[in-house]
Amino acid sequence: MIVKAADIARIDHFSELDDVAMKKLINGSEIVRYEADSTILDPASPRRCYSFLIEGRWWMSRKVVGSDTPFEWTDDRPGNWHGGVALFDAVAPAQVKAETACVVLHAPRELLEEIAAQNNHLALAMLRGIQGGATVLFRHATTGNAENAPSGPAKGLTS
Repeated sequence: MIVKAADIARIDHFSELDDVAMKKLINGSEIVRYEADSTILDPASPRRCYSFLIEGRWWMSRKVVGSDTPFEWTDDRPGNWHGGVALFDAVAPAQVKAETACVVLHAPRELLEEIAAQNNHLALAMLRGIQGGATVLFRHATTGNAENAPSGPAKGLTS
């Protein structure tokens, strides 16, 4: 499986990275192909990476500590991401599985944050995703329903 810089650049978050930042991201990250029904993220595993969907469709579940039911959804949008935000991972650990064959970029937390600190477009895309994810998880935990979240339930922790 060969993933090129152009494949990564099609993801909005990374669309404005210069060649140096793109090379740094690709060289410092792990790109993994998962077969359908494979576990991508396990709630018991420590999170050290942001995981970005490049292709395929994945299913995710997060259960906020103290809530009765998990929030679940599927997504097939390139750029959908999970993990990396320590508080989310502590209070609502994610379980992510490949619904179809998936290609995922696992960017180490420190690397992505270093690149985002130098790229306004990436920084804003990540902040938008954090805001949307926090809203969805808060509404689900307090009302049992995330349908009224501004970004909608399918957008979850993405931008």
